[in-house]
Amino acid sequence: MMSPKVATEVGNKMGVVEDVGRRRRTDDQSFFLRVRVALPIAKPIRRGGFLLGSDSKRHWVTYKCERLPLFCHYCGILGHDIRHCPAHFTASKAAATVEYQYGDWLKAENGRSKSPPRRSKENPMRSEPVGHTDTVAIANDEGIEEVTALARASDYRAGQKPWN
Repeated sequence: MMSPKVATEVGNKMGVVEDVGRRRRTDDQSFFLRVRVALPIAKPIRRGGFLLGSDSKRHWVTYKCERLPLFCHYCGILGHDIRHCPAHFTASKAAATVEYQYGDWLKAENGRSKSPPRRSKENPMRSEPVGHTDTVAIANDEGIEEVTALARASDYRAGQKPWN
């Protein structure tokens, strides 16, 4: 059941398959298949799905996503959070309690090593921004410490960066 063909089938249920990872390990990671999928941003993220096993039984497969960007824990759509979700706003007005079908459990523990941030030529203490995060190196008495600051559009005031 753990083959590139199955990985492609699962990936096609989520979106458009771009790449299927080749397994080289035989440890705990051999229980996972890595598939690169282009997700449709207008639809909720798929949390899982049924696959027909070799024993002709349906098996539930839970999907986990690496590098998952901002998504709503209420509606599962990429690009906004609960505070900016119109469906959550409507549901919270109508009911006292709201049930969330999505959460951080969709994010996979990333087993791949991350490359270090690139340093800018003008200031080697400062890293170049990547996406919505910016890694900043701060010098103190003990040496250099790296701090990651989340840069949200609402944090910018009159051209200032949120860490100023």
